[in-house]
Amino acid sequence: MRKKTLKHQWLEVMDARRGLDKRGADELQRFARGFSGELELDRFVDMHGGNGWQVYRDVWISAGESPK
Repeated sequence: MRKKTLKHQWLEVMDARRGLDKRGADELQRFARGFSGELELDRFVDMHGGNGWQVYRDVWISAGESPK
């Protein structure tokens, strides 16, 4: 099961305890949307991925500089 980042968890706790300012609320919303998208992708891979699939979760790949 995918876990929320510590920053995402912290923002949720702070929002529940005392609320967040606009900047914090916007950041929490971005984290929530990103997490929701990751869960959706996980469900898709679990449903449609075959035995030959290699799935690496939470891996960052540096592919060099972006094209200009």
